[in-house]
This record gives sequence, structure tokens and C-alpha cells, in this order.
Amino acid sequence: MENPITELKEIVKDPVELASITFPSAGLVVLLFAYKQHIHPALSDLPDPLSGNIYGALLFLVITLVVSLALKRVSHDLLNWIYDRLYRDRKRKVADTWYKRVQEAALSTNDPLLSKYQEALESLRKSENPVVAQVDLLQTQSKLARSMSLIFFLFAVILVVKSNVVLLVVCAALSLLMLYAFFKGRWEASELVYKARLQERGAHVPQ
Repeated sequence: MENPITELKEIVKDPVELASITFPSAGLVVLLFAYKQHIHPALSDLPDPLSGNIYGALLFLVITLVVSLALKRVSHDLLNWIYDRLYRDRKRKVADTWYKRVQEAALSTNDPLLSKYQEALESLRKSENPVVAQVDLLQTQSKLARSMSLIFFLFAVILVVKSNVVLLVVCAALSLLMLYAFFKGRWEASELVYKARLQERGAHVPQ
């Protein structure tokens, strides 16, 4: 199990992680407090941060931290794995990708312990390639979609207990939509990186 302090440091030092995990987690906790009496009667006794209660504010921070760490762990261990196995690897097999062209041009690391994508992206950052800004935007959007997918899934689980079929279907559909947006954004970011890598090294880039 990962050290929670290490997890927290990774979220704080990375603006992308901060925006995509901490902010949606805080929004989820706000909704939890706003509708706590509807979720379970026992929750109505909790101090309310929305009313300015200092103990409620402290509780809000603690719950937000716990939710953020849980979202980060699940998204990294589960959703990233699903993307790698069920989306990325399948697209690489059936399509003529920029990743494949970089591999054929021998412009990527062969070290199995190193990420080919991160190696290519770091090279672009060092050369101050303008495509990096677009890649960062896609990464932010995809990570935000990844977090929102989990949050909508959590709402769907709660609605199963509440037997609200209409909202359950809506939340489940939104969860799947955000999951697809995460897959699509992450794939587009990686392909942009590999295309720019080819252009940077002066290789022939077909249109």
C-alpha cells in the first residue's frame, strides 16, 4: 500500500492532479454535506461546514483529503490499467499510429522500466516544443474526466440504494461518457507527443 503522505505530495506538486482530483473531490464533499440528511438520518448530526462551523470546516478538509487520496489510488490502479489494456493497446494494434512510426524510426527508449511516452514528452519539454502546451491541456482535461467518471459512478452506487432509477441511469451514462472522454483525451495527447517527436528529430512525417 502506498504511503498517504507520498500520495498527497504527488497531488500537491502537480497542478494537473490538483485540478483533476482535489477540486472534484471537494465538490463531492460539498454535496455530501448539503444532502446529508437525505443520504442517512445519522449524518444530520455532523457539524456543517456550510454554516461556518469550525469543526465542520475541519471535517470537510479531512474528508476531502481522504476522498482525493482514494480517487487518485483508484484512478491510477484501475482506470489507467483499463485504458492501457482495453483502449490503448487495441488502437495500437488496429491503426497506423504515430506511436508505431516512432518505434519504426527507433526514436523511443527500449528500456522496459521507462515510459516511452514520458521519455518523449520530457524531450519535447527540454526543447520547448510548442506542442507541449496542447498536450498539457489534453492531459488536464483527460484527468478531470477520469475523476468525474469515478464521482458519477459513486453517485450511481448511492442511487442504487435509494432506488432512484432515472437518476441512476443518468449518472451511469455520465460516468461512461467521462470515462470515454478520459480514454480519448489521453490517446490524443500521446499521439501528439509521438508526432512531435518525429518532427523534432527531422524524420519524414506523412500527412
